[in-house]
Amino acid sequence: MSERVVPRTYLTTCTIAAGASLSAEIDGKGMRLAKIFMPSGWTAASMTFAEAEASGGTFDPLYDGAGIEVTESVAASRTVAPLNTAALTSMCYFKVRSGTVASAVNQEAARTIGLLFVG
Repeated sequence: MSERVVPRTYLTTCTIAAGASLSAEIDGKGMRLAKIFMPSGWTAASMTFAEAEASGGTFDPLYDGAGIEVTESVAASRTVAPLNTAALTSMCYFKVRSGTVASAVNQEAARTIGLLFVG
């Protein structure tokens, strides 16, 4: 009989402050972002990411292998299963952005986002 392997999970939150478009640093523990739990008051915008090699490092926009900014379609009061799972695998130190690099969207109030990682 084979053993069933249960993946590790890690649930955390991040907050984008009122009048800002970028969250504080998140430690993804090298896991894959599997779910995004959106707050009810989200100011309409897509979600993108900035990642760094080390905690407190330089956070650069996250692009996929085709050179396209990794963007997730999110909305208020939704749970989102990210589409670009390859780009969101092995996440270490990153920030969540409201909008894109070219068109960031400041949140009208502080927004706390739930993030579920699996590994």
